[in-house]
Amino acid sequence: MDSESRTVSGSALLKLQTKRISRKKYLGHVVTLIKDWSGCACVGVRIKNEDGTIPYESYTGFGEEFWKSENWISTRETQCACTRVMTCNPDPLDEPYLTNFGTFLCNDAKSLIAGLPAKDKLCFRRTCIRTGYKTLAIIPIRYGSDVVAAIHLADERENLLPGDKITAIELVTPIIGEAIQRFGVEDKLRKNYAMQRAVNAIMRMSLEDAGMEEILGKALEKVLSMSWFAFEQKGCIFLVKEQPGILEMVVQKGVSKSLLQQCARVPFEKCYCGRAAAEKVSVFSAKACVDEDGHGHYCLPIISSGSVLGVLNFFLKEGQQFNPRHKEFLSTIANVLAGIIIRKQAEEKLRTSREQLRLLATHLQSSSENDRTEFAREVHDELGQALTALKMDMFWIRNRLPDGKKSLVIKADECLALIDSTIRSVRRICTELRPDVLDHLGIVAAVEWQIAEFRKRTGIGCVLKIRPRDIKINRDLAITVFRIIQEALTNIIRHAGATEMDFTMDCTDDCLSFRISDNGKGITKKVLHGPKSFGLMGISERVRAWNGTLRIEGAPGKGTTLSVTIPLVIAACKLDNGKPGNAQAGKRVYDEGDVWKK
Repeated sequence: MDSESRTVSGSALLKLQTKRISRKKYLGHVVTLIKDWSGCACVGVRIKNEDGTIPYESYTGFGEEFWKSENWISTRETQCACTRVMTCNPDPLDEPYLTNFGTFLCNDAKSLIAGLPAKDKLCFRRTCIRTGYKTLAIIPIRYGSDVVAAIHLADERENLLPGDKITAIELVTPIIGEAIQRFGVEDKLRKNYAMQRAVNAIMRMSLEDAGMEEILGKALEKVLSMSWFAFEQKGCIFLVKEQPGILEMVVQKGVSKSLLQQCARVPFEKCYCGRAAAEKVSVFSAKACVDEDGHGHYCLPIISSGSVLGVLNFFLKEGQQFNPRHKEFLSTIANVLAGIIIRKQAEEKLRTSREQLRLLATHLQSSSENDRTEFAREVHDELGQALTALKMDMFWIRNRLPDGKKSLVIKADECLALIDSTIRSVRRICTELRPDVLDHLGIVAAVEWQIAEFRKRTGIGCVLKIRPRDIKINRDLAITVFRIIQEALTNIIRHAGATEMDFTMDCTDDCLSFRISDNGKGITKKVLHGPKSFGLMGISERVRAWNGTLRIEGAPGKGTTLSVTIPLVIAACKLDNGKPGNAQAGKRVYDEGDVWKK
């Protein structure tokens, strides 16, 4: 290649750098140009990766079998001129074939190998020789003092590459090295951005209202979907769940049935995953798992506060080697997942604790209602009967007093009045503990009676609408509804300062709903969410126990509205033990409702 040709070649390479193309396309153009300049049938550009492999980023002429054999060799191997050129670590046997630039050039490779003793032949992989290539050249591509790539030239013809041709190509390699470095920086920035986006996406997943295993499955999919990673579409995540020292596979993708059976439960220290858990270190294996078709894989422990929570396992494509950046990224993913797992476990414990507390509250409410009923019955039967008998005896004594004993007659009358007052008090206490109307006449009659009593006690005007009049619901639900209404009316008396109250109840085949509105001073958010608003807490827990919804709205000077909706499909057929039973449908008769005014 003469001076003018070198100038034209350099200009062509510089022009390529101005185009907005990928590194692969750029090197494709470079391969085409070098093939034209050199006249070699086979040209490839090897790139040095962070994991030490030197695959062909672009090539032409090499057969598929040759490419598979040579594509994933590593700089850790010394039995190849390519690796020695790229590591600047030549063997003494290379010296006669090296240029001052560091290029390995041999125009008769067959004779080179044939003339070596058997032990020296081990310094060469000899794949090129077996393929029939006689002319060989490995030209280093540098960026600064570092070799970042190499041009591989090969041809079945002898003496195809004179020294001046190689020198000409060597002179333009700095331009190629500059471009490769630029592409490398851009690629690194893109990968860093993609990795950060993946980490952010996984962190956002943790905010979703989803179970831990669902989130772990999405995280696995996210990592495996990153195409620039050399992963097969295969991986799994283990967790330490019920038994310490045992890994349980919770999510997986692409794992064979045989491996699923072998690795469903893995003890610590067994296989690579168990070793990663036991030693709390990341493990890379260039070998496949036992009885598994595949290649190397990463095993990374998921650790939080010194405790192993699980292990990540990702499988590599054929020929891929350990890459520090891959390990760093996967370690970041493991740390993120550790935080997610800890939080989800805490949420699950909290959810379980809350559910247990709600079940306990429901049980206590049910026990309280049973105690109220029993106590009201005993008070009514025992004390009521005793007072009635005492009244009869006092009346008998009163009628047999002499006419001259006026003071005794007056005293007897006073005792009879006291007994009557006590009987009324007993009836009132029994009614407050458990109104007979609720058990004998149902929820509609009980609500009408309660609101009538509310109106008598407070003088507040009440508008009552119930549709239909014949509402039949589960006994326990009826008690819950009655107690909610009772608490709401008590709050109106104590806090609202209202003069009007509206009550509406509607019942369909699907749900029971009711609304209580007043024109009082209005509830504030501070009171609504206050830690000492025990009445409202009780209402909320009663509604929640029946899978219902509660809404309380208030505005200063505009009153407060309490709305409750309970689904009858689930709630109305609950049995005393909280398990689903058969609903009592009842006949629906609609009317316009009643209006009670002050």
